[in-house]
Amino acid sequence: MGWLHKMNAYFKEQLSLKNLLKVLLILLILYFLSLTSNVWMSWLTTLRLILTPFLVGFVIAYVVHPFIEFLQKKGVSRKIAIPLVCLGMLMLLIGILMMVVPMVYDKTTELINSMISGLNWLYQQYVEINENVPNILVAGIFQQITTLLNDTKSWLPNFSAILPQLISKVLSFLTNAVFAFIISVYVLFDFEKIRKTIFSLARTIDKELPIYLSAVNAEISGYLHSMLMLMAIKFIEYSLLYMLIGHKSAVTIALLTSIGLIVPYFGATIANFIGILTSLTLPLPNVLLLIGGICVLSMVDAYIIAPIVHSRSSQVPPLWTLLCVFAGGMLLGPLGIMISIPVFMSLRVIVNLVRFRNERYDPLPTEEE
Repeated sequence: MGWLHKMNAYFKEQLSLKNLLKVLLILLILYFLSLTSNVWMSWLTTLRLILTPFLVGFVIAYVVHPFIEFLQKKGVSRKIAIPLVCLGMLMLLIGILMMVVPMVYDKTTELINSMISGLNWLYQQYVEINENVPNILVAGIFQQITTLLNDTKSWLPNFSAILPQLISKVLSFLTNAVFAFIISVYVLFDFEKIRKTIFSLARTIDKELPIYLSAVNAEISGYLHSMLMLMAIKFIEYSLLYMLIGHKSAVTIALLTSIGLIVPYFGATIANFIGILTSLTLPLPNVLLLIGGICVLSMVDAYIIAPIVHSRSSQVPPLWTLLCVFAGGMLLGPLGIMISIPVFMSLRVIVNLVRFRNERYDPLPTEEE
């Protein structure tokens, strides 16, 4: 029961009128914030919509900048390297979309047709077993499922009902994407100047703040380097796997799988789903081999390759990863999911640095104390 005495002593020590007033003041502030949530939440939403393209542009520039530095070391002028890298990145993205979207659309139609054929075959077998006297309820269920699948198939090529909303969303997305891309180009041209300005402002706020910024930059740079290595490894793995089963778009699916690492958990899952969906027209042994290969490669990547590629400091526990992804998605949507892990790593390295500096510089207790 010693812990009860310790807890009681702790509360007696901390429980004072001053501390109670602080708690009450915090609770009062939270109460007023909840009452005015409709006002400031709308302001925050508007501010988020305004700042998102700038944040995306800065993130793109930060990720692309190492490639610019690499080309500069090879003797390529910065004025040439930036348009070259940006154009290559843009062409790669457009190429992937042009190859993946029609392929998924066609395979989805084929999948629905195969499901309808399979249901019809099952129903015929059922009718033969019951000597051409099927149960009315079972016949109705089969008919409803077949009608639902046929309606889905007829809906796929018909976008007339949702065309206005679709055009509006696509135009909004393209506008923000183009704006973010232009911002990233400007940031890349003035990257060193922006970096010096940030460190100068940080130094005016606190002399030790640039130390934390440097630590965060080193941590994120290491994470991005490891991520690029994992993307290359995953591209090679899945290219060989899809070629082994005879997939016609092996390279495209493998590239999509490797890029899916940008979005933790969800990206790779969606890419694997697309890979399995587009392989359902292959023979059954090939599909089973693909599913088994994806399971094996996922385990190997998660428990063998990733720990080797990532440094010990850049590893994030799975539960923290899920929490960060969920919180990032709730706050900022897809962008929040993508930056959730780097943000967590930044906060972690700051906390560790503060703790290390306190442990290092705080005076040790003397024997008398």
